[in-house]
Amino acid sequence: MLLKRVFDAIRFSNVNDKFEATRQELEDKIPVRQELERQRDELVKLSSQKDKAQLFRTMIKRHQDVMYRGLQVWREAVRYHKHTQQRIKLRIVNLHKQNLSKALFKWKEACDKKHMAKLAVMTEDL
Repeated sequence: MLLKRVFDAIRFSNVNDKFEATRQELEDKIPVRQELERQRDELVKLSSQKDKAQLFRTMIKRHQDVMYRGLQVWREAVRYHKHTQQRIKLRIVNLHKQNLSKALFKWKEACDKKHMAKLAVMTEDL
């Protein structure tokens, strides 16, 4: 019985020593673990901020691309309207010239007819 109690005491002492060693080790590693968890949380937070900043930069780039494309479309429309306006202006000037030429030609014909009529009257009189 005594021998069993001695072995139980030795076993209890060994288990108690292991328990104390494990507890001491945990007490040493808990602050380290808490520090690592804090650093991880900070990294996650920093990563989230970087992701938000990257997303914002990407959004700005897309917005600038859309604005640039809009300006390109506007520039092409202005160029088209400018070209069309120039063509219309030249066409109006050309039509005005043609109308003036027709009017001049009709006036000359009328003058020629009057002159011919006068000549015909003079010839008759003669």
